[in-house]
Amino acid sequence: MRRCQDTVFELESFLEREHGFVVPSYWRWDPHTPSVHDKNMKKVILASLSENVAMFSGRNQLGYEVAQTGQHVQLHPSSSLLVFVQKPSWVGFGDLFSVSNEYLVCVSAVEFQSLYDLQPPPSFDVSKMEERKLQTKTLTGFGTILLKRFCGKSNSNLLGHVSRIRKACLDERIFVEVKVDENLIQLYAASHDMNTATMLVSDVLEYVKKRLRTECMEKCLYHGSGSASPMALFGSGAEIKHLELEKHSLSVDVYHSNINAIDDKELLMFFEKNTSGSICAVYKFQGMGKDPPDREKWGKITFLSPDAAKRAVELDGDEFCGSNLKILPSQSAMGGDKTFLFPEVKARIFWPRRLSRGFGIVICDKQRSDCLKVQFCHSDGDLFTLLSVYKEWEALPQERRNKWCWENSINAKSMRRCQDTVFELESFLEREHGFVVPSYWRWDPHTPSVHDKNMKKVILASLSENVAMFSGRNQLGYEVAQTGQHVQLHPSSSLLVFAQKPSWVVFGDLLSVSNEYLVCVSAIKFQSLYDLQPPPSFDVSKMEERKLQTKTLTGFGTILLKRFCGKSNSNLLGHVSRIRKACLDERIFVEVKVDENLIQLYAASHDMNTTTMLVSDVLEYEKKRLRTECMEKCLYHGSGSASPMALFGSGAEIKHLELEKHSLSVDVYHSNINAIDDKELLMFFEKNTSGSICVVYKFQGMGKDPPDREKWGKITFLSPDAAKRAVELDGDEFCGSNLKILPSQSAMGGDKTFLFPEVKARIFWPRRLSRGFGIVICDKNDVNIEWYTPLSP
Repeated sequence: MRRCQDTVFELESFLEREHGFVVPSYWRWDPHTPSVHDKNMKKVILASLSENVAMFSGRNQLGYEVAQTGQHVQLHPSSSLLVFVQKPSWVGFGDLFSVSNEYLVCVSAVEFQSLYDLQPPPSFDVSKMEERKLQTKTLTGFGTILLKRFCGKSNSNLLGHVSRIRKACLDERIFVEVKVDENLIQLYAASHDMNTATMLVSDVLEYVKKRLRTECMEKCLYHGSGSASPMALFGSGAEIKHLELEKHSLSVDVYHSNINAIDDKELLMFFEKNTSGSICAVYKFQGMGKDPPDREKWGKITFLSPDAAKRAVELDGDEFCGSNLKILPSQSAMGGDKTFLFPEVKARIFWPRRLSRGFGIVICDKQRSDCLKVQFCHSDGDLFTLLSVYKEWEALPQERRNKWCWENSINAKSMRRCQDTVFELESFLEREHGFVVPSYWRWDPHTPSVHDKNMKKVILASLSENVAMFSGRNQLGYEVAQTGQHVQLHPSSSLLVFAQKPSWVVFGDLLSVSNEYLVCVSAIKFQSLYDLQPPPSFDVSKMEERKLQTKTLTGFGTILLKRFCGKSNSNLLGHVSRIRKACLDERIFVEVKVDENLIQLYAASHDMNTTTMLVSDVLEYEKKRLRTECMEKCLYHGSGSASPMALFGSGAEIKHLELEKHSLSVDVYHSNINAIDDKELLMFFEKNTSGSICVVYKFQGMGKDPPDREKWGKITFLSPDAAKRAVELDGDEFCGSNLKILPSQSAMGGDKTFLFPEVKARIFWPRRLSRGFGIVICDKNDVNIEWYTPLSP
């Protein structure tokens, strides 16, 4: 700071000597009050750094685009702009700092309009750069399965889609981000490329939807005595799409001389266009390590009809991607190759509170028919969805029903059995109670009405013991009122299609597989539980109070959040454990999103203040640790056992220089180091020594001698007096045992384990020549000065 003051005095002297301008001795600028001086200083900074201008690219991962070079660079982690979690659109920077990555240093925000007022004008086109800025567009309304198929395994499909979009728009910055948990897609593209990117992504999504609707599973019904076996193609709902009892092949094997150059989507669209048939199964062949002929095998394609497969074989020899295709009928479809045969499929169907008749309606039994499911799904739950399917089927003429079932993957035989059950119920009501059921529907699944409320009351009355409440956190799911266990909705539930989690639901049954799921779920209103007669056996109000609330804490830097989490989230898990213990609630959770610079707290309303207070205390403690943290540096190794030590703080500031034999560190021992809470131990030392801790080394005692296994670690203080007071705490009780505290010899040269290597720094002063000298302030008795005379030329 004194050097900075000298520079200010030098500038004032220069202005007075050369220009006759006397700088006033008082400050007109206040950093806490925005004023015209801020704008003036920004103009001065921009004028002096007119060549060092960068624009925010529009995407955090890319950072800023340097106007002169076009390269993308991030802000330096120490930049004050990151402290306020803001990304100005335009900045001026002092220099590019190159380490493992390149960073912008000495960064100041500038106004976009001020670039036009710059004289002389900048050497780059400001308007063109602004047009290049990436815009963001969000696409929503997709199911989880559709998005996962869009991304592919390990995001392989997604990377291919991004590559094609970049190639079409001639812009390598374009990116597509898929958030499966939030059911949305985010596009990053320049404004003039956004329509093209949206159209290409939409085309791929429509194609994936079509594939999901037509996808089937091949099943060998039984193995015949010959080489041929009868095959069946099962669609969604275990519906038989095609039954092949003869020797007709439904599949073709595809060969190509350069399979790596093939775009899978384009190849499948080529077959669909030229065969006028639907593809129901695709097997991508892995040819690594095989014979040369097999290395040209792309895979196997199965069609819904033998005619389509026959037309595909006729395409043998056609050109595709610069080489001729080789297409042969596949023998594996008729029993030769058993590689792709599926195992037996078993299903268990539950009909709640009713004896099973051995049949059921399966709308979306498999993930592949997700898109067909959407048109029938009802926002009030699965029972309403089943009723809407039956209503659609019943309204059709008799001769069209089978075709409609075929087109929508509905089991026609199950629908007829369902109709028989309805007729039986109507007959029973008329015979036993004299009630004639009208032949028309009053309920419309697309129009909310009083009938929805009435049906919900009937469902709740019949399933009053099967009530569950949303816990407030997606990972926990629903809390069953009777048992208190947390269960997720079944993946096939129609409520998930609408990406909603109703606060209260009733369910037909608990399905136990690898996990437990709620099945046959319907949403209900919270108020309807109070109107239930007889009243439910659980306390509705207490359950509502137990629901987890969400609170978001923002305004933290990336480094602070990483310190809060610790390595592999070890610190975070410890914080969560202590909060749960304090509130006596194992459901409480703390979620840290480092990329978004926020913390989300999940706790019941009566525990939220305690949770917030405990998290804030830890954050304040970590902030304090960051401010006082230092690096130990052995200046040189003396002839004796002692070596001078320096403690370097942030900005390479020397916090303490120890030239004598005073120890700054202590070694801490405890008979049960696993029971120690690190934060509480450090706070114990800070409280009883009235000193600041600057370095902590946690000792790893595995495989060491028994005495060393009691060693917790080493603590370094900012002053010898604080270390001395820490040694006086030897024998004090902590966590049920006495502490053993000894002065650390490693701090003064005995143990070189923690000595740092030499630190080299290159300092840049932008737009100013270096004078080649510096000022070192120290006591004359602290160091030995050796004078030297340079050799004459």
